[in-house]
Amino acid sequence: MLTMKYLILSSMIFINTVLSNPITNYTQSHRGCGPFGIDIDTLLAKEGVGSITPCCVQHDQCYSTCGTTRDMCNNDFKNCTTIACKTQQTSSSSKCLKYANILYGITSVLGIPSFDISQAVACNKTSQLG
Repeated sequence: MLTMKYLILSSMIFINTVLSNPITNYTQSHRGCGPFGIDIDTLLAKEGVGSITPCCVQHDQCYSTCGTTRDMCNNDFKNCTTIACKTQQTSSSSKCLKYANILYGITSVLGIPSFDISQAVACNKTSQLG
């Protein structure tokens, strides 16, 4: 059952990312986990792993800080989620780590356009966006 939820979560994020035009639809947002239009935070809260949501906000802020690197932001995100999950009750810690790993993997693979656009906006280079 949990594997099916991971598959659905991954598919939703992938489809939303592929179908959106990140340049024309870009809105700088530090609202939580997942791309704009997908409410992953509610899913995480229902699963009892909402403790990683602040890490998503921090990750968005890192992407939107001029001069940061994608690897730095992603590694900080991974560390933040790992710490957040380890502070949870033992019963939900392993589930939390699974969700954290999925979000990290998706961010690492599909986050390039979001990072590039966030950096262009943060560094006032929007003329390079298309």
